Amino acid sequence: MRIADEDHISRTSQRFIERWQESVDVCVDRAETGFCRLSVKSGDRLPLRIGNTNYVYFVSKGHFQVDLSQGSDMRTLRLCGPASLVGYGAWIADDNSYSILALENSVITRYTRELLERIQIQSNSANRIIIEALCQIISTKDQRIFALEQISAVTRVKLLLHSLSKKFGIPDVNGSLIGVGVSRKSLAQLAGVTTESFSRILTDLEEEGIVRRRRRSIVVADEARLQAIS
Repeated sequence: MRIADEDHISRTSQRFIERWQESVDVCVDRAETGFCRLSVKSGDRLPLRIGNTNYVYFVSKGHFQVDLSQGSDMRTLRLCGPASLVGYGAWIADDNSYSILALENSVITRYTRELLERIQIQSNSANRIIIEALCQIISTKDQRIFALEQISAVTRVKLLLHSLSKKFGIPDVNGSLIGVGVSRKSLAQLAGVTTESFSRILTDLEEEGIVRRRRRSIVVADEARLQAIS
């Protein structure tokens, strides 16, 4: 799917990034080993745990998908963009099952668990930001659990496309272009349906004029009908 413009960052996300940087700057020596700013290429995969060291990443630019390995299967848990903190899930894992995949050229900052815990102690504002980020993740997961239990597959796909359009959409002559490079398999996993069901539902939505497929991209053509509950 089409990649979002790298300079396309919402004002809310930009302010969140500024708040984080202001909070961290007062208690982090940029030369210390627990801190590293990275430029990541599209398609690069980064582990959240290496050996006995856990890492947390703060996304400044670009988009990632958070994946969990289950044997030979890789499942996508969520998508994240600028102003996201990623990596807390790996703290309770005993292996290297969690990783993040860059969906475009991105810029992130990597912190060790030890350094981030020190930041939380030394900076009340940074601690508040971390709590905000975790609460948002929990809220999103609660919504997905409710959707899986109570809502039809068609509606789950429609809600997912609506959410992606709001988070990553790029204005297009035909509507809103979902500008994040995630595979159909991952989209299906996020919606809680099989890849075949996702493709079938997408075809139905296209025939109804609600979405349009453009090569490997999806354009939301009718936002109001997309939000209609099925």
